[in-house]
Amino acid sequence: MSALDDVFDDELVHVVFRHDRDGVFRVRIGELPTVVTIRLKKRATIRGRVEYTTSHIIHTPIQGHPYRTSVTFGDDRPSAVANALLDLTLFYREATRDGHRPQTDWLVPC
Repeated sequence: MSALDDVFDDELVHVVFRHDRDGVFRVRIGELPTVVTIRLKKRATIRGRVEYTTSHIIHTPIQGHPYRTSVTFGDDRPSAVANALLDLTLFYREATRDGHRPQTDWLVPC
């Protein structure tokens, strides 16, 4: 099992497509049908760190505004993907814990 395999070992993360070499990952979050694409920037780095982008950000009923992180990188590829997934799953978990039912409009295209 690789470090990237460990990153996807989360009950809320459902891998639809994964291309480790190209740094492209498509996932579904929890019960949401929308596919979110995570892309690692091949040559773009911040002081040796790996940058990422996501196709969507999350906006649950417990948030005032959609969550757009200012930290879009990780120390390496696994931590960049882990950070991208955490950006999406953290508020999903909190909202469902508070009794909210997942809604398609929780994921907002970037």
